[in-house]
Amino acid sequence: RQQISRSGLPLQLSAGLIDVNVEGVWNTENSDLEVGVRLRLNEMAGEYAQNQFSGFNTQLEFLGSNGWLLTHPAKFNIAAINAGIMIENLSVSLDKMEYQTQEQPLILLTDLSASVLDGNLFANKIEVDLNQSENAFSIYLSSLSLEQLLELNQTEDLLTSGTLNGELPVQIKDGEVLIHHGWLRADDKGGYIKYPRI
Repeated sequence: RQQISRSGLPLQLSAGLIDVNVEGVWNTENSDLEVGVRLRLNEMAGEYAQNQFSGFNTQLEFLGSNGWLLTHPAKFNIAAINAGIMIENLSVSLDKMEYQTQEQPLILLTDLSASVLDGNLFANKIEVDLNQSENAFSIYLSSLSLEQLLELNQTEDLLTSGTLNGELPVQIKDGEVLIHHGWLRADDKGGYIKYPRI
């Protein structure tokens, strides 16, 4: 075990523990070396692309011979992410992460959920092939606080009530994350936005 504190990378780690276990089996019949890797991250904290995070925990197990294969689904849990707005209690399952002949992995994420603006964001399934120049998926929003959303735009003089639902169509293109034609709508209970009387 070793405490991690590194900088000078796109991903900067400021705290946490990393456990790595590596085992190898040599097949004498075909001279193949099969390698198993178990990686455990505990209470990691740091910054990625100027977004701060803390409380990142997961355990990953890979098996490698001609390529790397995730042997068991892995659960990612992140206590907090500051990405301009606070995202808390993020949880997602990594069901597939395969390295074969490609340089980059094929990734399947399921059951994404998190708390944001007193509401929730979620996605049932996200597939990303990092060998492709373009990938697309949607993230859904429910019960976001209209009051907290307007506070982000420094409109604290407004009186507001209500919650919002919506969808964010995410496109990853040439390394950039883009959102086009997203939408937010008031839920069935409705709400209001009004100026206070002077």
